[in-house]
Amino acid sequence: MKSGYWKPGAWKNVPIFVHWTILLWLPWYWLQSRSFMWAVLTLLAYTALLLAHELGHALAARSRRLRVHSIRLYVLHGQCEFEAPYHERDHVFIAWGGVLAQMCVLVVALAALFATRILMPEGEYVLAPLFYVFIDANLVIAAINLIPVAPLDGHLAWRILPPLWDRLRARVQGGTRSSGNVIDFNKRRAAAKKSKLAAAELIDKLKKK
Repeated sequence: MKSGYWKPGAWKNVPIFVHWTILLWLPWYWLQSRSFMWAVLTLLAYTALLLAHELGHALAARSRRLRVHSIRLYVLHGQCEFEAPYHERDHVFIAWGGVLAQMCVLVVALAALFATRILMPEGEYVLAPLFYVFIDANLVIAAINLIPVAPLDGHLAWRILPPLWDRLRARVQGGTRSSGNVIDFNKRRAAAKKSKLAAAELIDKLKKK
């Protein structure tokens, strides 16, 4: 252990460090369940969820061709260290990567819970610590992360709303202009028809004279 970190492995040459403070969850979960096995399973699931969140950031950064330096996990949060992007839209995209990764975990956990209840109902009790972290705690952590306050992800993630609103407004205004053009065209066609009728009546009158 160096400076309080373990290095259990790496992801695509990106080192993963786990700080010793993450073990503080073990006594907390034991007090909740009074079961050492449940506490261990919950701790492992919580660590995996934090890792999934940070890997979501790492994947998003890699998709923007940014270098990812390391991933660090602590007792209350994780940290993905990557090269600073040049454009703000890249920062926003990377900020959403963590929560989107959690939503993928949520979908898998819900599917596993549904399958367990159908195929092996008694297994739900054994896997309860995992479902608790990957479903209940997952939703709470995602909601907290999206609070628009620094240093949480929501501080950057919600910056996606102004450009989306501008695009929506431009489409609506464009549709309104298009509708107006159609109306003008119909009016012009009706006016042209009236003009032809008036011209035909005038020609008939002149012929009769």
